[in-house]
Amino acid sequence: SLLADATLYEAERDKLFRRFFERLSEGCRTLLQLSWTGISMQEVSETLGITYGYARKRKAECVAQLTEWIQQSPEFSVLKH
Repeated sequence: SLLADATLYEAERDKLFRRFFERLSEGCRTLLQLSWTGISMQEVSETLGITYGYARKRKAECVAQLTEWIQQSPEFSVLKH
């Protein structure tokens, strides 16, 4: 069924994301997890004891790294279709 296919697709995407997320440095993982809780980047930077500018720059770098790994993975090209 279409729903089963969509659910399987989501599960595969989730698995792929988690696998590469685990490869990030602990600092990246912590920063991203905090930023995904819905608090502002200002709060994230204060929590981590870093400047707001650095927190934003670092988040962009972490997301870029994660995106690059995922897009280069063979599974990604299969999931795109």
